[in-house]
Amino acid sequence: MSKSLRFSLASLVMLAFCSLSVMAQSQATTGQISGVVSDSNGAAVANATVKATNKDNGLVREGTASSDGIYTIVTLPPGKYTVTAQASGFCERA
Repeated sequence: MSKSLRFSLASLVMLAFCSLSVMAQSQATTGQISGVVSDSNGAAVANATVKATNKDNGLVREGTASSDGIYTIVTLPPGKYTVTAQASGFCERA
């Protein structure tokens, strides 16, 4: 195989790998907020309702904390959010 043919083949292989990495990049336009709901003593608050409210347009997304107090609210458009949690027997706090 000639030197120029090997160079051309190597260039094509490199170009193919570069193209694959570009195609694998995400076009995500949303994000998520995760956290833990806990009481003033640091104990997890199970099954709390968590709300994320967009400060600019009022969009509200809700989630529920797990038995460990962990929550994740997904598909949030970019923006600034206020996050609140409510649970039976607790006052609402941001």
